[in-house]
Amino acid sequence: MRMFWRAVARALEDGRPVELVSVLAASGSAPRGAGAMMAVFPDGGCQGTIGGGAVEHAAQQTAAALLTQGEDALRDYVFRPGDAAELGMVCGGEVTVLFQHLAPAGSAAAVSRGLCQASGGDRDVWLVRRVEGGRVTDMGLADRTGARWLASPLPAGLLEDRAVYRGGWSAIPVVRAGRTYVFGGGHVAQALVPVLAAASFRPVVYDDRPEFADPARFPAAEAVLCGPFTAIGERVRISPTATRSSVSYTVNSPSGRASCPEGHGMPMHATGTPSLAPA
Repeated sequence: MRMFWRAVARALEDGRPVELVSVLAASGSAPRGAGAMMAVFPDGGCQGTIGGGAVEHAAQQTAAALLTQGEDALRDYVFRPGDAAELGMVCGGEVTVLFQHLAPAGSAAAVSRGLCQASGGDRDVWLVRRVEGGRVTDMGLADRTGARWLASPLPAGLLEDRAVYRGGWSAIPVVRAGRTYVFGGGHVAQALVPVLAAASFRPVVYDDRPEFADPARFPAAEAVLCGPFTAIGERVRISPTATRSSVSYTVNSPSGRASCPEGHGMPMHATGTPSLAPA
């Protein structure tokens, strides 16, 4: 999500409006669940996805029209044959999608910059919006300590580990505490890191070879570290209570083992296939 919000913030700072498309609620079988987001820009470009296929095409067309009009909207898309709102998709579910016009002169620029900054931290952060009459009337960020930029009091119990839409309020977890440590900066890691980042994980790459521990190879990584595998514990700290941190091994070593954070040795897979496990 860091790259997503960077693109949104950059557009707003350049004076270009953005139409933010968010899945507020989903039921049954749907391409993406609640919390999926896509940004549509004036030049027709997009960042993110709400599931692809007919629903995303329809959403892009609606977003482009609303972007020109400077408007918000709330739409329901149904994936059942014969329904008046169906799109020719037969997944069997339905989604409620919010289209929010982000103007360069509004508070959206501050919120998007706040999300860019939060993506480099280690705390849970939610994008919170109040939706009335199909329009966003309040927007801000919230964490466990409180909210910023919200004009209205934050409703109790709104912040959950999943996206929530109830009582006219939407809360989407956009930054999650914890990181995914990828040990090995080879071709598997290059394929894995963008997928992790797109799924809202915060990947950190570690390799003992400077040519592989190159930030240019991993633009989606939160950090790229270089050092001997026997000294991982000096650069990476994962406490036993860090339940949202995970470790992925994508490298080979002569012994098949390496020193891990907090002194825990874990086997590496000689095939290079990543294996995620709670740290």
